[in-house]
Amino acid sequence: MDVGNTRIKWALLDGRDLGPCQAREYHPDKLPQLLDEYWRDMPSPQRVGIANVGGEEAARAISIYTSKRWRLEPVHARVRKSAAGVTNAYRDITQLGIDRWLGVIAAWNKYRAPLVVAGCGTAVTIEAVDGGGQHLGGLIIPGLRLMQSSLHTGTRGITAAG
Repeated sequence: MDVGNTRIKWALLDGRDLGPCQAREYHPDKLPQLLDEYWRDMPSPQRVGIANVGGEEAARAISIYTSKRWRLEPVHARVRKSAAGVTNAYRDITQLGIDRWLGVIAAWNKYRAPLVVAGCGTAVTIEAVDGGGQHLGGLIIPGLRLMQSSLHTGTRGITAAG
């Protein structure tokens, strides 16, 4: 499960086969009701893994839901100094979101070559890795909607395009 700033995404893994990805918008204070709506017909999983950049309130709501519904405590992925062949470039690893870290690890383990990983959502993120698995750093900038909103609210005479 990927808990972002505005959307929650999930897929079921059956053996080695990943099922279709589902994605829904959410608001943290309505997450328990939304999870019940979204997952009402979902079969009971054996494990729940979470990459969460949505904050502690979302993490707590999901943990409560999975504990009550399936008697499962979710496993929360964490950024590390190194993992799966990749060494993190950040001095303060808490400054790198788990979504970005997992994307770097997945890309590195698929290609094992110099690469750039880009993600486009609420924010646009770009990370670089050299040929030895050394993360070189990255950047994060506002996504399209945030940039449009910033122009709309921070300037006169410019309206955000739909």
